Amino acid sequence: MKGKILIVDDHEGIRTMLKTVLAEHNQVTEAESGAELQKAYSQEQPDVVLLDVKLPDANGLELLPSIKKRWPETEVIILTGRRTTMRPSPGPSRPPNGAPSIFCANPAISTSRN
Repeated sequence: MKGKILIVDDHEGIRTMLKTVLAEHNQVTEAESGAELQKAYSQEQPDVVLLDVKLPDANGLELLPSIKKRWPETEVIILTGRRTTMRPSPGPSRPPNGAPSIFCANPAISTSRN
């Protein structure tokens, strides 16, 4: 059974790249804005939403509570292309918007396989 993934990002190239990588083993749908995400609420609940922080009509972090209200079992992964390092949320409690700790890979840090 294929997983269901919704990619919410305004950059077509990012959506295409993610869909290319994920579509072999998953059913992938796309939305390029907060308004399109709202339309997607009428579709079947995805297993995962890949959500860009900066959309042309919305802030992805501000959309997070509505996503979790509509689809409480859906996991949300926050994406950003911003050149900042985000640290895990401090303390043992979850942030008030219902999100788990948010991580962003720092582009200055490289990874390698052993």
